[in-house]
Amino acid sequence: MWNRLKMVFRSLFGWMIRGMENPELVLRQLMDDMRQKLPELNVKAAEVIKYEKQLGMQIQRGEQKIADYQAQQAKAAELGKQEAFMGISRELKTEQAKLVELQSSLEAATKASATARRARDHYKREMDRKINEAMRQLARHKQAQMKQEIAGLLSSFEVGDQDDTLERMTARIDEDLARADARLELASDSYEGEMIDLEADAEEAAAAREYIEMRRQMGLEPPEEVAQRTLEPIEETVAETPPTETEQNP
Repeated sequence: MWNRLKMVFRSLFGWMIRGMENPELVLRQLMDDMRQKLPELNVKAAEVIKYEKQLGMQIQRGEQKIADYQAQQAKAAELGKQEAFMGISRELKTEQAKLVELQSSLEAATKASATARRARDHYKREMDRKINEAMRQLARHKQAQMKQEIAGLLSSFEVGDQDDTLERMTARIDEDLARADARLELASDSYEGEMIDLEADAEEAAAAREYIEMRRQMGLEPPEEVAQRTLEPIEETVAETPPTETEQNP
């Protein structure tokens, strides 16, 4: 039970940490840390190399002293100064012992210097490789962000809602168009009815004029000029005339 509870807490904290981690910030901090460590390694390697060079210079001075002591020893022997010769011999042996120690130290320092150089070069290669990999991962991270933004943009386009809106507006436009067509059709029917009535009245008036003209030709009606002078009697005469077959059968 305790192990399961620990697993729950670990997974919870892991989820929180992963949520707070920004890959770009973490990778850039990693690159900065690696770059900052390189100068430290350079300083340490420089210290080892400096010690190696110092030992080399001490050995050169020791060798020069030994050469000087040997020259002085030969001069003392040549002059027959035994005590001076003995003193120079003691100094010579001391300097030779120091030289042996320095040479031993130089050998170790040379190995340490070579190791420091290799370590520094190895770290530099690894740093460059990891920085290049981090840069590649940063590019992938930016690509992932871009794809997420595009996916979010595409997902924000509610195609279903747009289809519903389109269908609803199409139905509304169809309704308005049908209403307008119906009104236009009714208006056209009314206009056509009025035109038919006017045409019927015109035909009826023309038939009446034809009827009167025929009666005039038959001498049953006065001429047109006389009819105009005696309009009222003519109207009475027309009114007294028997109806035609068309008037009897409308």
